[in-house]
Amino acid sequence: MGVEPWRQRYPEALRCYSLEIEALRNIAGWNSSANASALRCVVDMHMAQKDYDSALVKCEQALIQLANIYRAQQNYQSACINYEQALQITVRYVGEYTADAGLILDSLGAVCAKLELFEEGLQHLTRACEVRNSVHGENSEEVSKTLNNIGLLWERQGRQDQAYTNYSAALSILSCMHDVDTPEMVEVRNNMKRATQCH
Repeated sequence: MGVEPWRQRYPEALRCYSLEIEALRNIAGWNSSANASALRCVVDMHMAQKDYDSALVKCEQALIQLANIYRAQQNYQSACINYEQALQITVRYVGEYTADAGLILDSLGAVCAKLELFEEGLQHLTRACEVRNSVHGENSEEVSKTLNNIGLLWERQGRQDQAYTNYSAALSILSCMHDVDTPEMVEVRNNMKRATQCH
């Protein structure tokens, strides 16, 4: 029994969706709702072909992008839900000590801080720091970003000493990497100054 003609068009459809996603990212940005929608179509296409591994990868990407969109809209509850779902897929099928897992944990911790879920946020950020340290190295921009987010979490609780300690560690990493100020360094310095003034 031959393959149904419509099934033979799957590869062609996937190529078209891939081109659409690339174009949408260039025009509207990685975290556009249109891009997330196109990714969802690709997930459906892989599912129809029973290519579940590829479907899971695209599903993870779509969930992260949806979470980023909700976060940009300050809908932190919905962002948290989508980050958590993406994290479950990543840890189970890609691995916990991966760049994707570190990124999602960092984002999830930052969103939890916005929701004033401080204990949960600190747990996610501590894990993110551990994962990013393992994947990227202890003196990486990824680790500095997570340390800065830990500082922000402490600052939101009025714990200025702990906030300053983490800001200082983040700035120390960035200062070793760059000879001139970067936007990230300026942000961390401003955070340190604010923590000092509030102390």
